[in-house]
Amino acid sequence: MDTVSRSSREAGFTGLLRLLVILLFGVSMAGCVGMPAGRNVMSGSLTVGDGEIVKDDVNIFSGDLVVGQGGAIDGDVRVFSGDAVVDGKVDGDLMVFSGDVRLNGHVGGDLAAFAGSVTLGPEARVDGDLTTVSSQPTIDPAAEVAGSVTQGMPAPGKMMRLPRPRPLSRLVNLLASMLVMAVVAAILYSMVPAQVDRAAATAARQAWVAGGVGFATLAVSIPVIVVLAITICGIPVALIGVLALVLANLFGSTALGRIVADWLEPRIDRPLSPVAATATGAATLSAALGIIGAIPCLGWLIQLAVSSIGLGATVLTVFGRRDYPGGPFAPSSPAPAAPTGGWEPPAADPPMPDPSPMPEPDAPEPSAEAPTSDAPAMPDPPLPGSVGPA
Repeated sequence: MDTVSRSSREAGFTGLLRLLVILLFGVSMAGCVGMPAGRNVMSGSLTVGDGEIVKDDVNIFSGDLVVGQGGAIDGDVRVFSGDAVVDGKVDGDLMVFSGDVRLNGHVGGDLAAFAGSVTLGPEARVDGDLTTVSSQPTIDPAAEVAGSVTQGMPAPGKMMRLPRPRPLSRLVNLLASMLVMAVVAAILYSMVPAQVDRAAATAARQAWVAGGVGFATLAVSIPVIVVLAITICGIPVALIGVLALVLANLFGSTALGRIVADWLEPRIDRPLSPVAATATGAATLSAALGIIGAIPCLGWLIQLAVSSIGLGATVLTVFGRRDYPGGPFAPSSPAPAAPTGGWEPPAADPPMPDPSPMPEPDAPEPSAEAPTSDAPAMPDPPLPGSVGPA
C-alpha cells in the first residue's frame, strides 16, 4: 500500500513538473509571438520633446511616457505599468494599464485608463471617448471630451483593439505562431496523448456545448482577473488565473490541432507519426486562424468561436482526464477501436446453442415369420353358430 501511494505521489509530482515546464514555455513563447508591432520600450521611459514626432505606434512596458508641449506621436500609445504625461499630441488612442494619466494636450482617439487615475487640464482635448475603470476622472471645466465619459469596464471591442500590425509583422507573427503551436502541440501530445484525444473527441462531437462553455469561461474569468489585478492583494490570484487560462488555451488548441490532423492524414501521401501529425494540425490551424483574423469585423469572431470550442473541451474534460458524454476517443497509437457513436452498452455474450436431443433408437421392425416357441399353440376361438368339439 505504501509503495503504491509513493509511486502515485512521484507520478503526480513528475506530471506537475511537466505541466509547469509546458506552461512556462508557452507563456514565454506567446509573449515573443504576441509582441505588438511598432516602437516597443521595455523597462524604460520614453520622452518626446518639443518639435519631435514619433511616426509609429508606441508600446511601453514597465515605464513612463512623457510627451512635451510641441511633441507628437503619430499612432496609438499603450503604457503597461507606468504613468503617462501628455502635454503635446497623440494622434491615435491612449491606453494606460496600471498607471496614472495627466493630459493637458490633445488625444486624437480614445483615452482609457485601467487601475489608475485620470486628470484632464484646461487645455486637454479628447476627440474620442474617455473611460476609467478604477476611479472617477478629474476634468477641468475648460477641457473638451468629444465622446462619452464612462467609469467602468469598456466595451469588448475597445479592450481588444490592440496595435494594428503591419503586413510584414503580420507575416512574421503568423509564421512564429505556427512554429510555437507546432512545438507546444508536439510536447503536449507526446506526454499526454490519451488526454488530448479525449478533449479532441469532445470538441468534435459536442462542439456547440464546448463552444458555449468556453465562451462562458472567458466571459467570467477575464473580468474576474481584471478586478483581482486592480486590487493589490488579488494580484497573485490574478497571476494564477492568467497562467491557468493560458495553459487551458494551449491544451485546447492542441486538441483542435488533433482534429485537423485527423482530417489531414488521409490527404497526405507520406504517413506521419501521431506526434508529428498533431504538430502539423496545430500549425495548420494556427495559420488558418491567423489568415481569418485579417477579415474585418468577422475575423475576430471566428477566432473567438474556435478558441472557445477548444477551451470548452478542456474545461468539460478537465484537461482530458475524464470522459464527457459522447463516447471515448480512439487514440492514435494502436489500441482497440472505440465505438464510433455515443455510449454503447457492452456486447452480450453469444447465446449458447441448445443441445440437440439425442436420437432414440429405432424400434425393431416386426418379422414376417411368426415366432417359434415350444409352448403349445392356443386353439382358435370358435366361430359364431358353430358347434364345439364333441
